Amino acid sequence: MATWEDGPEYAPIERPDEFSTPDAAPLGATEPYVQPSANAPIQRPAFGDPQAPVIALVDLVPAPEVERDPTLPYEVVSSAVTSGDSAWTAVHSQPPTSPIATSASPWTGGSSIPPAAGWPYAPMTTSALPAQGPTGLPAPGTAQWFAPPPYAPQPAPLPITARDLVNAVTPAVLIVLALGGLIHPVSPITLVIGWALSTRATVAKREIRIAFVAAIAVLAVLGLFIGLADTLDFSDWWNGLSWIALVLSWGLIVAVLLLARRAFQAGQRPPVRPNTWG
Repeated sequence: MATWEDGPEYAPIERPDEFSTPDAAPLGATEPYVQPSANAPIQRPAFGDPQAPVIALVDLVPAPEVERDPTLPYEVVSSAVTSGDSAWTAVHSQPPTSPIATSASPWTGGSSIPPAAGWPYAPMTTSALPAQGPTGLPAPGTAQWFAPPPYAPQPAPLPITARDLVNAVTPAVLIVLALGGLIHPVSPITLVIGWALSTRATVAKREIRIAFVAAIAVLAVLGLFIGLADTLDFSDWWNGLSWIALVLSWGLIVAVLLLARRAFQAGQRPPVRPNTWG
């Protein structure tokens, strides 16, 4: 039967005559009341507006710097140095700084400064400028002066040799295809081995792989037709399939060499690696 110890909903309606002694120790004395400091305000202070006028916080914020609009172009100030066709012509087109007054600038072919006036240099005229430097360069200030130098002649392309083609296709591929072209009973097998070795080609790798896949596909289709055309035993079927693979092997030898030559003519070059010919 539930009692009041199981929860307030099970408490008796009438007060019991006695309670059992609790197991916990009685509570100690509470902490004594502490009197607040004598300087502490009795009432809680209230905060409001200042009594005297002060500077607004908005006025204390520094003004932001004027930022340039990135959509507008830069303003270029033209001067004597940048107004000419080039820096050389801009500098040499101005009269020298001298306290002596002249009727015309000596740099433009006018009257010259008297030697007795204190000018230590001889007058310079435009006719005195050389049309071409001593090294064969164009005259300063002309369009040829700022033009890029002529391109050096490109070296002639190196001739493509048979050794380059064999190294690009790899000798292993050609040897396997040659074995298939000479020994017809193993031609279908060597054709598949050559397709696996074609991944070692250094140029036109994708085109060479496609050529092998096309040859194997032709061999599979023709082999299926031979098998369905007549009731032949396995040896006769394999013999006919081998002769087809033999012809495809010689055709692939020519095809891969031509693909490698076209890749060389297009500018492809194999990576540098040790010579496999010894």
